[in-house]
Amino acid sequence: MLGAVTGAFAPSVYDGLRERGARHDDWQGAVEKLVPVSPARLLDPRREVVGFVGRETELAELMAWCENNSGGRLRLVTGPGGVGKTRLAVELADRVRKAGWRAERITGGAETQAIPALRAVTRDRTLLIVDYAETRSGLGQMLSALASELGAGVRVLLLARADADWWDQLGVSDPAVWDLVQVARQATLSLRPAVDANLSDSDLVALAVRAFARELGLPAKTACSVPRTPPRRGPCPAGYRACPRR
Repeated sequence: MLGAVTGAFAPSVYDGLRERGARHDDWQGAVEKLVPVSPARLLDPRREVVGFVGRETELAELMAWCENNSGGRLRLVTGPGGVGKTRLAVELADRVRKAGWRAERITGGAETQAIPALRAVTRDRTLLIVDYAETRSGLGQMLSALASELGAGVRVLLLARADADWWDQLGVSDPAVWDLVQVARQATLSLRPAVDANLSDSDLVALAVRAFARELGLPAKTACSVPRTPPRRGPCPAGYRACPRR
């Protein structure tokens, strides 16, 4: 009798494990993969080769948004290419993980499935980051899920160069998404070129050069000297950014 019961129980256990594995695979398919390790990827802000510098006001504002249940589930950060949007999001993800959250970047094309797949594997508080939001065709469906019960405990951070037509059109045919966007619109964060008023361009470049030399295993003396310049108020020259260009 015991053998018969055990034999009948085994397939249900196996089926449960297989279903659980399938749900995990669906979620992993929605998450952006790790950046390959190579010298060419040193400038990728997701590698965090250069330590986070400045942007403390913006970071504090985003942390407060994550922790405030009345602050809305959606936020948008805008700024020109290379201003530091991705690096800011990477730092935010690191900090919310330390506070017990999950934090993941959503890969292109996986917007529609992201939140249902997440909630199939965990009910943890989660920050989802969507880079190049203006190019994401499934963003509307993702925000529909965010506005539903599935979105409880989830924050979605959008990164884009500008809040143009794509932003204005979100939620036009979905009142719940429209409401999300209107709340987020009031708190859109536009990054300025200046990372820190107390650091000049040459300070930022020197920090980056030392970090790259350390990552490549080169002696510090190989780092070239950079003439000191006052803090920049306009766009930074190509490549010269403490938060590397995305």
